[in-house]
Amino acid sequence: MKLALLTLPLHSNYGGILQAYALQTVLERMGHKVVIVNLPIRKESRKIVFSTYLKRFVGKYFLFRQKPLRAWPTKNERNIINQFTNQFIKCNLAIIECKNISYLYDLTMKQKFDGYVVGSDQIWRLGYTPDIFTYFLDFLESVPLRKIAYAASFGIDNWELTEQQTLKCEKLIQKFHAISVREDSGVALCKKYLKSNATHVLDPTLLLRKEDYISLLPFKCKKISRPELMVYILDKNEFNKDIVAKIAKRRNLLINSVSAEAKFWNVGKAHLEKCIVPPLEKWIEGFIKADFVITDSFHGTVFAILFHKPFLSIINSTRGSTRFISLLKLLQLEDRIIKPSDKLDIQNIDCFIDYDKVETLLLKAKESSLHFLQCALMEN
Repeated sequence: MKLALLTLPLHSNYGGILQAYALQTVLERMGHKVVIVNLPIRKESRKIVFSTYLKRFVGKYFLFRQKPLRAWPTKNERNIINQFTNQFIKCNLAIIECKNISYLYDLTMKQKFDGYVVGSDQIWRLGYTPDIFTYFLDFLESVPLRKIAYAASFGIDNWELTEQQTLKCEKLIQKFHAISVREDSGVALCKKYLKSNATHVLDPTLLLRKEDYISLLPFKCKKISRPELMVYILDKNEFNKDIVAKIAKRRNLLINSVSAEAKFWNVGKAHLEKCIVPPLEKWIEGFIKADFVITDSFHGTVFAILFHKPFLSIINSTRGSTRFISLLKLLQLEDRIIKPSDKLDIQNIDCFIDYDKVETLLLKAKESSLHFLQCALMEN
């Protein structure tokens, strides 16, 4: 079949890019032709832009705060920030750009897709999507294509949609041939609010082996003179900095932080060079070389597991803790979670993870996830 993948817009998010790559690869290995339909990034409303500008104007000229007046980069500035991830996407993903959501139907008819797979990532989280109904395939409501949700995620375990939105999504999801979600809580949300049965499956990145990701590197990893602490922190704060410093000292590790030095939101165009996102290949290399991993990212956690590294996952409730808890519970690694309210336990730093046991659990989940996909795509 010729399949369209619909996920969150691809830009600088390492995990978002690699989950799309992984699902594309898995489906291609099953014998399907795959195209990823890339939607535009959601623009902030004029009300939010004006409100932010006004607050920063007051802060800069009356309260002497240092944040730039303009919080969002222009298209050209965004291309500079994402230059390396854009290149990775261009080289490794089968992308069709859809400049406007309203063109999706026409694009579908022109490309003659046999079906759509929506997922993975937080496509069903209201604040994360360009348009929530698009990810329930409203533009195909009356079109008899095969419709599948693979590892769709709500991100959180509480319901965000209004009654009217819920009723519309409930109607749309009844048109799906198969529904799967990434978190165990998502199964319950689908049952309670959408009156639909969903299967709990793995994030697509866990369907590939670490060798699949190593093969993406155009270079051999350099030998390191001193063991490294791989740090992938999305939200830098004093708690996270303290955890990193303590682990680096305890294990005598050189800190290797793979992320942009600064966010445009905080520094603006005057320091655009600090906002450039490092190459995704360097991120993968970081896991290969790491002696220990510390991250507040879901996919950072996934790759620590794939590469069999000791790790700690810092929970960030605003970004969604359900994703971490569901995966680590499945693999019996809940002790790898640390919350801002926790004190760092030395045993967690010096931990031993039985990855033979983890691999056994992961293999079972992988087999059931692949079986779901194979059955969902089986032509009647």
